[in-house]
Amino acid sequence: MVQYEKDISVIIRCRNEEEHIGLAIQSVIDHFKNPEIIIVDNQSTDESMKVVSLFDRHNIVKKGHKYLYDGFYQKCNHYWTSNGATWKGIG
Repeated sequence: MVQYEKDISVIIRCRNEEEHIGLAIQSVIDHFKNPEIIIVDNQSTDESMKVVSLFDRHNIVKKGHKYLYDGFYQKCNHYWTSNGATWKGIG
């Protein structure tokens, strides 16, 4: 598997993604060398964050949903489109 050498930060938003969050994190780890992974949990009621904790030896930052609404997008000079799925730069 090819691992890209560039520094990268990946933001993964989740809400009740217990079945899929581990695969998403593992995919990032498999493709990038030492990525920073930011997990933003939107008040999950399942075991999503327990699954995330299995990856604690990696560079994972856990944030609550309030993190998204406290000016994060304005600070990083990027925004999400209205459907929340496509990342675009504005600078």
